[in-house]
Amino acid sequence: MSFAGAHPGATAFSVKVGVTSQVLLLVPADYGKPIDRIDIDVPATYHLVGAGTVTQGWQVTHTGTAVSIFGGTVAANDSAVFSITGEATAKGQLIFPVTTHSPDGTLMHYTGGPGTRDAGIVLYANTSSSRSWTRYLIVIGITVLAILTVGLLVIRRRARA
Repeated sequence: MSFAGAHPGATAFSVKVGVTSQVLLLVPADYGKPIDRIDIDVPATYHLVGAGTVTQGWQVTHTGTAVSIFGGTVAANDSAVFSITGEATAKGQLIFPVTTHSPDGTLMHYTGGPGTRDAGIVLYANTSSSRSWTRYLIVIGITVLAILTVGLLVIRRRARA
């Protein structure tokens, strides 16, 4: 499985402020080398309660500001799933920077926002980017219906003439 252009991410894109929830994280070994350690920094507006493993063979330690995952191996061009539990303390975009470690000493840093080549894990607290997509889809749907309606009117007029 190839992850060209992939980066760490969450399986849920939004969380509610003040509500404790678990979020699954997907971390790919996307640069052709295995990973044997993953460090995740927690943004100041997220209260980390816990962290865990979904992929077998890993251990997790955490403080209020960081998660370290170690003891297993993500094969090159594969991925592993982990979890964090906590709550957003403020509305907005949360970026969790991620550093992956390869056994040969290679590090990969993911610290950017959405759309960047080095995007970290991004969550939206009560301000989901999917809402704007919903608006776009509604506008596109209305536009398509309007075009079809005009097209049917033109076809009917031509058929009568």
